[in-house]
Amino acid sequence: LEGTAVTSTRIESITHEYTAIPGVLEDVIDVILNLKGLVVKTDSKEAQHLRIDVDKPGTVLASDIQLPAGVKVVNPDWLICTIAEGGSFHADIIVETGKGYVANDVPRNVKSGLKHAIEVLSNIDDISFNFFTSEDVVRHPIVAKIVRAYEEYDMKSRQDRNDATGFERPAKRFARSSSGINEAAAGTAGSISPAEAVSTAATGGENSSSAGDTGTGTEI
Repeated sequence: LEGTAVTSTRIESITHEYTAIPGVLEDVIDVILNLKGLVVKTDSKEAQHLRIDVDKPGTVLASDIQLPAGVKVVNPDWLICTIAEGGSFHADIIVETGKGYVANDVPRNVKSGLKHAIEVLSNIDDISFNFFTSEDVVRHPIVAKIVRAYEEYDMKSRQDRNDATGFERPAKRFARSSSGINEAAAGTAGSISPAEAVSTAATGGENSSSAGDTGTGTEI
């Protein structure tokens, strides 16, 4: 499901996470973990820049964060850190909206170290890599239907945007259906909305119009 979370932070005068912050009781790792506990809502799909500037002793709470328009902190009493006498805390925080877990160890448009390692080591004997797909993930049937509904909704949205902008659609390829048979992609004319998926799953309906349930391949 889609949500918003802290994806990066920069604390002034700090160069790495394995250190202490002058005038702050918590170390950098503790502060980062506290920042990850922020519950944020945003009206925008774009990354949002938040700022903390506190120059007085005492606790720094989520309510002390300077928020841009359209961003709300759901847990304003959440502890960020504790400033000692004479200390201060200044930090930039980036929050982004996405789905599921996203590896964020490198900046955008930069190849990750893992991908580079796979390229370098893939031809060495006695070294192998295991790659997992969505078929390897075990989900509750209701959750699986919800995920499929969102995937089909996103696919249809991308197709509609391509039609509107005049870009050519990607060529249809074969896709594995839930029955394990490779069939020609059949498009998304029978896709259902997330709300319909939840309703169908909750009532125990067996005749879902989701492409994965009917054994029909999905366009990718």
